[in-house]
Amino acid sequence: MALVAGTRLGPYEVISAIGAGGMGEVYRARDTRLERNVALKVLPEVFAQDTERMLRFQREAQVLASLNHQHIAAIYGLEHQDKIQALAMELVAGQTLAERISNGAIPLEEALPIAKQIAEALEYAHERGIIHRDLKPANVVVTGDGNAKVLDFGLAKALSDDVSMQDASHSPTLSMAATEAGIILGTPAYMSPEQARGKPADRRSDIWSLGVVFYEMISGRQIFAGETASDSMAAVITLEPDWNALPANVPPRLRELLRRCLKKDPRRRLQAVGEARILIEDELSGTNVPTPIAGTGETSKRRPWMALIVAMAITAAVTAAIFLLVQPRAQGPVVRKFSIAVPDLLLGIQTPPVISPDGKKIAYVASAGLWVRELDRMEAQEIVARVSPHYPMWSPDSSQLAYLAGQRLWRVAATGGQPVVVSAATFALGGSTPGGTWTDDGRIIFAQAASVSPSELLFVSDQGGDFKELLARDDKTESDLHKPSLLPDGKGLLFIVDHNDGGADTIEALSGQTRKTIWRLKNEYLDAPVYSPTGHILYRRNTGNAGIWAVPFSLSDLKTTGEPFLVVGDANWPSVASDGTLLYSDEGESLHQTVLLNRKGESEGIVGEPKAMIRNPRFSPDGSRLTFFEGITRSEGGIYVRDLRRRMDVRLTFTNRMNLNPAWSPGGDRVFYESRKGGAAPEIYARSADGSGNEDLIVKEGTYPCVSPDGKWLAYSAIIPTRGLKLFYMPLEGDHRPMMFLDAPGEQRNPVFSPDGRYVAYESNESGRYEILLKTFPKGEGKWQVSTNGGTTARWDRGGKKLYFVQGDTLMEVDVATQPTLLLETPRALFSAVAKKLRLDFSYDISPDGKLFAVVQDATGDKTVVRSVHLVENWFAEFKNKQKK
Repeated sequence: MALVAGTRLGPYEVISAIGAGGMGEVYRARDTRLERNVALKVLPEVFAQDTERMLRFQREAQVLASLNHQHIAAIYGLEHQDKIQALAMELVAGQTLAERISNGAIPLEEALPIAKQIAEALEYAHERGIIHRDLKPANVVVTGDGNAKVLDFGLAKALSDDVSMQDASHSPTLSMAATEAGIILGTPAYMSPEQARGKPADRRSDIWSLGVVFYEMISGRQIFAGETASDSMAAVITLEPDWNALPANVPPRLRELLRRCLKKDPRRRLQAVGEARILIEDELSGTNVPTPIAGTGETSKRRPWMALIVAMAITAAVTAAIFLLVQPRAQGPVVRKFSIAVPDLLLGIQTPPVISPDGKKIAYVASAGLWVRELDRMEAQEIVARVSPHYPMWSPDSSQLAYLAGQRLWRVAATGGQPVVVSAATFALGGSTPGGTWTDDGRIIFAQAASVSPSELLFVSDQGGDFKELLARDDKTESDLHKPSLLPDGKGLLFIVDHNDGGADTIEALSGQTRKTIWRLKNEYLDAPVYSPTGHILYRRNTGNAGIWAVPFSLSDLKTTGEPFLVVGDANWPSVASDGTLLYSDEGESLHQTVLLNRKGESEGIVGEPKAMIRNPRFSPDGSRLTFFEGITRSEGGIYVRDLRRRMDVRLTFTNRMNLNPAWSPGGDRVFYESRKGGAAPEIYARSADGSGNEDLIVKEGTYPCVSPDGKWLAYSAIIPTRGLKLFYMPLEGDHRPMMFLDAPGEQRNPVFSPDGRYVAYESNESGRYEILLKTFPKGEGKWQVSTNGGTTARWDRGGKKLYFVQGDTLMEVDVATQPTLLLETPRALFSAVAKKLRLDFSYDISPDGKLFAVVQDATGDKTVVRSVHLVENWFAEFKNKQKK
């Protein structure tokens, strides 16, 4: 359906038509919210009305929208209105390569920079597990200043149409779903032989297409032109390119690059597009490389005198080689970079990956298991399965790993075997525990979970024993100590200090009993400091120019000796081996969505669009609205209220604080939530649910808010120094004086009132693991255990006759009777989270009528989510010439 100027799709107002093709009609439009022009791609109606295809497309579009590169046209969003589905994308002003090539071949000096930029775009996407699948001249726009932008990244995989094709050289994209069934993805004239045969595409398919596009740019001719799609696909499979059609000035090494890109067998094809990018850069810079290559088109054109020149060159080279062999020579270290894809069905790598001290192995957590990958092998080994470990720590000799799981510290051989308990704890361990290290003298040092305990550095013998305090924070100025890492040669320990005035802004060292500030950036978030044998401290900077930074450092003086510099942008979790090899990870986040499930765990609908991070869905008292946290990261998001009928959102928080755990007032007119600035203690605020007015500070230090059914009381958790989280309550009218509700061994958190207000259900780990318990309110009398095998996140139904909680990855249900006395039945399982990829650990809620559960679900589809870790040997070699001596 054609759109006329002035048509509105959400915030986008159509200005004029740009063009049309197999992927739909494209319009120039104005984003009225951000005041910028965009390209609006309206999907074919037959596709937009196909629910299954649309859901697949939405999932793919969300992943593709994460691409952020100067040579990739950005995806801004997906809009739905009536029967129209449209994709909002960056509007790139310029000429497509197809239009440029129609005027003739592009001179080599102009084509090379364009090819380099296309290769950079592909390299960036491939590192993130994303394949273009339909690279062609029509999908590359070159702006007036020579900047190339690649369009429609990965869209071919999600789109589907069955338009017949008469002109295969400009045919619409063939994009049906099941490649395993032999259906084609791509444009016939530019697809790889494996795509033409109906086989799945991978990054080598994009390398083929890059070769075809580069060939066409410099020759002005299509390689595999045909009258129909079938003709083109047959040519791709059977015919070789006409190498004599290339201009005579194409250097031999570029000819060889094209030959390697256009090998029909993907196993013999160029395996990484980065290699193509490097060769093109060498050609542009004039870097000398060995030439020529036998068998190129130039061989037969050499003149007789060339033999003499070649002979003289060989003689000179041999003489130089002999001279160099007998002379001392200084050869700088060579930078080598490797990427390792880590497949996982849910969230990829879940805690910081670490490289072993000897630089031969890496360890990471994925699929709720602990994995070790020896770098001289292709496959990783899962050495501990299904225990959701956190923060693996290598032993100094690289033979063992320590990790945290189930309120215990464990160690296990790096080759696998039976794990051994080092020590148990009644305080907080788990997902928020911020890091640890294993020392040469047999101590394991780590930090407590700052969100639920007084933060301090602890240690225990690797042979077992009790946890002991290594370093306590100054509670007057410091809110948190975390991410300890070892300095070599017994020099001490690095760690991060969070300050009460906000900001994880200090790297400190502990040497003996002496603390020393190493690096401080006020109002910046720093994280994960590690020492590098190159004489630097590497650390993660989370704000501003985010990424991994390095600052020169004197190990003998324990002080910085220069200015910091960016090592890798948009990267995380640096880890360094004793030989200086750097390991780090991408910034990737999985996509999530809120789903509504019935009591059988079957989906009854999806709430909103997939986002990088969604947490804490809670139904309003009348069930018409849902409040939740949504964002890119915890500090880059906010609390929202969604009208489920009108499908409209109201955002309640706009600060850069972490805002979590929303809870409704009984009348549904206010939302209470916790808010944390930097490393400071969390505070509890409230704001009108319609977004009007200002937020009100309710509790100076508190977390997990819950309002009583009569609206008179607020229950919450707060930290008592040296004792951990305890339960409090305070009146919401009058003097707002906090009162202790429960001070028991261990920690207590996440209180929830029963609908009649007579009981409070809460989590406590006084037994060594978290269980759901009940006490009367407000006297706190009695104690009844609800769960029998661990439990978190209690929720009551509206009638107070059922209590729900999470046990591992299963939602449990308990029948409750409160009259004449309290009676609890045996818990029973409702549904498991695993098969449906639910994230019960991100919280959940039950609707007032008891029929629906709001649960966060992984939204990345049925395919494997891929995260990458990256290794760099001699990482500083590429920076040392830029640093001041």
